[in-house]
Amino acid sequence: MRQLLRTLERDSRPVCEALRQWLGTRPRLTTIAVFSPLPGEVDLSEFVTLHPEIRWAFPRVIAGNGLKFHQVRNPAADLLPGNFSILEPSPALPEIPPAEIDAFICPGLAFDPH
Repeated sequence: MRQLLRTLERDSRPVCEALRQWLGTRPRLTTIAVFSPLPGEVDLSEFVTLHPEIRWAFPRVIAGNGLKFHQVRNPAADLLPGNFSILEPSPALPEIPPAEIDAFICPGLAFDPH
C-alpha cells in the first residue's frame, strides 16, 4: 500500500468533497475531531476553515503520550509545530473533552469494507 500511495496524485479535494457530502447527511454532528496531516496524508485545513459552523477538535500530545483536544477555528493561525513536528493546537485554545466529540476523522493507510 505504501508503494501504491507513492504513485498516486496528492489531492485532498476528492476526500473533502466526500466529507462534505457525508456531513450533509449527519446534521447532528456538531463537534468533530480531525488531524494535522503528515506528509502524504489528506489535508483538511481548508475544509475546516470553510465550515465554521462545526466545532473542530484537533489533538495535542501531552506528557505520557496522552492527548488533549482543543478547538481550532483557523488551522493556519491556531496550529503550531508540536511533538514529532506535527502541527497541533496551542494549549491556550479552548479544550474539548472527548465525551463532547461526535465523530473522529482519522487518517489511515488503507481500509477495506470490513
